[in-house]
Amino acid sequence: YKVQVVLILAGLRGAVSLALVESVPIYNGVTGVGSKNKPLLKAMTSSAIIFTIFVLGGGSYYILQWLDISNDDMLIKSSNKGKDKPGYLYPPLVCGGDTTGEDAVGMG
Repeated sequence: YKVQVVLILAGLRGAVSLALVESVPIYNGVTGVGSKNKPLLKAMTSSAIIFTIFVLGGGSYYILQWLDISNDDMLIKSSNKGKDKPGYLYPPLVCGGDTTGEDAVGMG
């Protein structure tokens, strides 16, 4: 569940909701199309975005510390059975066309 908490804290912060509110047309008195409440919708959406930026974004460091989440928890761990130290799945840097991993930097 720790990765899900990080994904929630690193969200888009309302980009989709702001785009949706901007797509609402302003009320046209002649045709009757649109919303009279567009300024109110924009204000409420902007307030929610600012709240999540400063509260969730500003508090994310302390929340991650409280959940004891470090950089190593976010890496995809490989199963190195029979090896002494745990490894992580980094993409190998291969020089030339050799893909066996013998000449790759960081492998082995």
